[in-house]
Amino acid sequence: MCARALREDWQLPIRLPPKYLAEPEEQWYPPLFPVLIALLPSAWLHRRHWAVNHVLDLAFAGGLFYMTRHYVGDFGAAATILVYAAQPALVQEFAALTSRPLGMLLQLAAVAAGYACIIAGSWSAGALAVVAVALLVYAHKLSLQLLWFLFPFLALVMGAWEWVAILVAGYALAGVVWPGFFMKIQRAHIDIVSFWARNWPLLGANPVRQSPLYGDGKTKTSYYDSAAVRSAPAFLKTVLQINIFAVFLPLGLVAPLQGVPFADFLWWWATGIYLWVGATHFVSRLRCLGLAQQYVKFGYAPVLGFLAIYLQETASIWIWFAAAACVAVQLRWYVLTALALRAEPAIPHSDRLGELLQFIEAQPAPRIMVFPYHLADELAYRSKAQVLWGTHGYDFERVEPFFPVLQFPLSSLVNAFGLSHVVLDTNFAAPEELHLDAARGGKRIGRFIVFKASDAIAAVDGRT
Repeated sequence: MCARALREDWQLPIRLPPKYLAEPEEQWYPPLFPVLIALLPSAWLHRRHWAVNHVLDLAFAGGLFYMTRHYVGDFGAAATILVYAAQPALVQEFAALTSRPLGMLLQLAAVAAGYACIIAGSWSAGALAVVAVALLVYAHKLSLQLLWFLFPFLALVMGAWEWVAILVAGYALAGVVWPGFFMKIQRAHIDIVSFWARNWPLLGANPVRQSPLYGDGKTKTSYYDSAAVRSAPAFLKTVLQINIFAVFLPLGLVAPLQGVPFADFLWWWATGIYLWVGATHFVSRLRCLGLAQQYVKFGYAPVLGFLAIYLQETASIWIWFAAAACVAVQLRWYVLTALALRAEPAIPHSDRLGELLQFIEAQPAPRIMVFPYHLADELAYRSKAQVLWGTHGYDFERVEPFFPVLQFPLSSLVNAFGLSHVVLDTNFAAPEELHLDAARGGKRIGRFIVFKASDAIAAVDGRT
């Protein structure tokens, strides 16, 4: 949608049509990825959008190959990137169009160029690292947040202040090149961090069943309510399910390689990432910076590079056997993930969704609230409807009345945002849970029920 809007006037910040009732039209999220896909032919992008992530990921794999081939040869580097390519977590995540591969690529460039600058004293590599950080400011928030910890950590363990200088210079370059938009991006970044600082206990909560108004008093789907999440062994299992090869990191402590400085660097790089993973999970004040498991994928390059060099240098049959066992486990997960993706319908929740869209299109000036919320983007993109959703740019206070959980009565939201209809997927919640009467003018379309706003208000007011 951002790419489509950008092609119309080629002005930044991007201004979306007035589709989202709970966010400003001007988008303050890092714009580099929408700009890149806007440069692609729209017809090709519509048919081949799935390829964009994989092209960026191929560039990342090329960087991993180049980084390791000097130490393990072409065959070893090729084997390393094949193992990387079969990471099931990335296969699943990159099935959708997302800016994360671009963030991973720019972060890899920043770290690799920073190392070349420090070790070889290359000013050109240092300049490349600074440019990569500056581009990351305009590309991907999560990838940039990791560098806040990683670069000072590397500066400390390597005794190289240049890491901090690269980070500061990257921010300065981004600010000098585009001062106005740079400040908007920082304000938006602070806004989302502040929002989750207030609401992290409700991450993943059911907006209806955990609502103080509509809740059933039993449901606890919040991420941090899970016993598995609170348990350190269970969380370690989750990390290893995302990157099983992290199990080899203790080798850097108990049996470090001698005479291979680059392997030491890869180990410290990976260790810094997983220290940050642990901190953002177990330190509640840091949970506003994103799910800890979202950072695990940034460890693929240093962990696989470290393991490849370690296998090249060691003669231990047990380590080789353990690595082969991990590859076998990963390939099994890869096959299961690939089969699951192939079995999924092209459009999630496609049960009569097309008919629902046709009904909405037939309404005059539709303004829709939909449960569950993740269908709002699809309705906004595929129909003329305005939807009660936001969270793409800034001003997150606008969504707090209903996200992560409903804090206000449905009738208040209908009046405040001038809604025309409320759409409910009955697989998500029953009408009675929202104090709605399905017999009062609700139109059934498969598993969806569409309520006119006036009927929703009447039903709610009769129960409140």
